[in-house]
Amino acid sequence: MPAPASRPKSLRFAFTLNLLLPGLGQFYLGQPVRGTVFAGGFLVCFVTALTIVLRAYQRYLDLSTNGDILAGDNLEQLGRAFPTGWLIALLILAIVIYLAAAISLGFARHRPSA
Repeated sequence: MPAPASRPKSLRFAFTLNLLLPGLGQFYLGQPVRGTVFAGGFLVCFVTALTIVLRAYQRYLDLSTNGDILAGDNLEQLGRAFPTGWLIALLILAIVIYLAAAISLGFARHRPSA
């Protein structure tokens, strides 16, 4: 008795999954290596940016609540509390990963599910 024919996986649904997390669409289409690379890279960017923001916010709070902010170079330190260069670089990298995952899905040859 032959196996029942399976429906091909939806590329539209794969793109929708990719909106949630780059790489999920690749997992759905049976491309686990690509999915791992895209999802892992995006998550590393996200967790790194979140860690930088939380540490910078803690530093900002320490500087702004410990004494006179007008004394010495406290205002300059407050202005440098958030490392915007690193955050912008991580944002750009995350966008590149997101776009690469979407382009990869555009060229995907999806296989029917087994």
